[in-house]
Amino acid sequence: MNVSEAKAASLLSAIRNEIVDETDLAFVNAINIKQCGNCWFFTNGPCEHDWSVLNCAAYYGKVSILQLLLKNEKLIEKEDLNTSLHIAVENDHNTVVELLLKHGANIDAKNAYQPVPKFYFREHLLHRAVRKNSKEITLLLINNGANKEILDFHGMTPLLKAVKFGHKLIVKILIEVGASTSVRNNFEETPLPIAVRFNYKDIVNILVEAGADTSVVNIIKDTPLHIAVKKNFKEMTLLLINNGANKEIRNNDGLTPLLIAVICKYKDIVNILIEAGADTSVTDNFQNTLLHLAVINNSKEITLLLIKNGANKESRNGIGATPLLIAVESNYKDIANILIEAGADILVTNVFRMEIPLYPAVKCNGHTTVVELLLKHKTNVYSINAYNVIENNFPETLLHLAVIKNSKEVTLLLINNGANKEIRNKDGATPLLMAVDYNYEDIVKILIEAGANVNARNDFDTSSLDMACQRGLSSIVELLLDAGVNINIQNARGWTPLLIATYNVDLDIIQLLLKNRTYVYNRNADGDDVFDLAFRGGDDLLKFVIKLILYSNINTPKPEHHNNVDFLKFWDSCKSELELMEMCKIDKSSLSYRRLMLERNKSKLAAYCCNENIVRELDTLDYKNKFPIYNQYINEKIIEGEIRLRLYYKANKVMNHISSFLPITVRRIIYKYLSNDDLENLTGWDQHV
Repeated sequence: MNVSEAKAASLLSAIRNEIVDETDLAFVNAINIKQCGNCWFFTNGPCEHDWSVLNCAAYYGKVSILQLLLKNEKLIEKEDLNTSLHIAVENDHNTVVELLLKHGANIDAKNAYQPVPKFYFREHLLHRAVRKNSKEITLLLINNGANKEILDFHGMTPLLKAVKFGHKLIVKILIEVGASTSVRNNFEETPLPIAVRFNYKDIVNILVEAGADTSVVNIIKDTPLHIAVKKNFKEMTLLLINNGANKEIRNNDGLTPLLIAVICKYKDIVNILIEAGADTSVTDNFQNTLLHLAVINNSKEITLLLIKNGANKESRNGIGATPLLIAVESNYKDIANILIEAGADILVTNVFRMEIPLYPAVKCNGHTTVVELLLKHKTNVYSINAYNVIENNFPETLLHLAVIKNSKEVTLLLINNGANKEIRNKDGATPLLMAVDYNYEDIVKILIEAGANVNARNDFDTSSLDMACQRGLSSIVELLLDAGVNINIQNARGWTPLLIATYNVDLDIIQLLLKNRTYVYNRNADGDDVFDLAFRGGDDLLKFVIKLILYSNINTPKPEHHNNVDFLKFWDSCKSELELMEMCKIDKSSLSYRRLMLERNKSKLAAYCCNENIVRELDTLDYKNKFPIYNQYINEKIIEGEIRLRLYYKANKVMNHISSFLPITVRRIIYKYLSNDDLENLTGWDQHV
């Protein structure tokens, strides 16, 4: 029968204090202690079953009470006796264990109660004693016939469990009584690999002395040495090697311990294995040598160590790559430098594309430092200009490739190291033509400043200016014009840049070309000039072209074959307005409105904006009514001058920090040689002063 919480508490007190009469009476009446709340009498958490008086006596280790109860054998159920035995083992009451065994408790029974985590539920006695590290009980159970090789749910024998928990003395006891050191768990592990994984050196020594196989493999074919290396256990690695562990066995991944040590970047382990005579010529499943793997993993120290130990610097892996090629492609400058300093062939080529290391370095955009390193050594001009790089299935030179990758730093490096700026690819394109085609403005600047031919044509008879006009790249058109490109260049079909821009109705480029005085009477192969194309583009385009043609050259003759009334009328209006602009002086000065409109020198425009009389008249905005066709161009020049003047004022602040005694006239002379961007950079310096 069950009792209330109060009676249960009273009975438990009687058992703990060995009050014989009350305990005996409860036993005779088969009183069970029901779970009450959190079972305050039980230290390991809630109990899911009723507890008998015998169970409680075993739990508290009260031998005298147990002896009293065991006299009434007829009242004791076998299962209750076995449960009490497990309780006694769990609580390390060896005298109680011995007493219960003498009274017939089953030594091989699993526990049927749960005073422990569920992981250990229904656990064998010997496993329980091993887990609790109870040496005396372990011996007692063994001496009473407990099965030394009995398996738990995970295929663990008592020895495997003792090793896992690091119970050295229990391991010794089990080995001394004949427990097998070669038994395996569900993961095909013997005791030795388990001891190695947990870095139990003493237990490893015990197992080795007992004859455990140091080269045994687990389910993934890892030996104890593999495991020690993976865990970076230096002392354990030495211990296994000194006890004859095989250093050359491969696991399921085809890796020896030395290969693993290199991959994991464990320098000390690598050194230990090499000194122990491990094969340094071993390769992985992809024919990567130790040196390949050290480079792949960017391990400078191991790379140096392997080279010191004679590693072959020119060996090739399964895809024909040498360590240097891998270092370059991976952008590992320090590794590449180590290999080069050690004598690695800097002109070695890969197998499939026959590319020297410099080519993948350029191809992998951002590898500037590696490119610089390679150029600093023995790479010759021929190699720089050879067509060895394959990009989009076509051969290119390094400079072409640097342009394709939009790599400014590499482009400069190659040019400074002798790369041919006029070399052509399969389409006859020079690097400059390619840079224009890709709209890489910074690269275009670099090539122009390096002296690239701005008038070169590709195999399709397209020049850089033609290409920029076709693509509508006004900023690049401006760069080319400043570099002195032939503004009137014609292709095989007679098209000039102006004709191309007009056909595309690109007003910005038309304006750039006409303001730079391009010739307006060229005709293409179809007989069309700029006026023909402008007519087709509509009235607004035609007026825009006429206005700009006369803007640049007021004396441009009328085209004879265009006699449209509106055309001729607008032509005359533009010319008349320009003549008036020439006659009208600003504030009775020598500066005419036409001269102001045509002024290209920004310093002069800034000077005009400093002149109070000129500024006063311009501020009236009378010119907008007086010159309705061209007033916007006057306004543009005023804005240019004001911007330049503001930059002068900012630059003066900086110059005051540099040299406050420098006269303003001298400063203005200096400023004349600086662009707006230069002045902006100079004024930016003022923030750091």
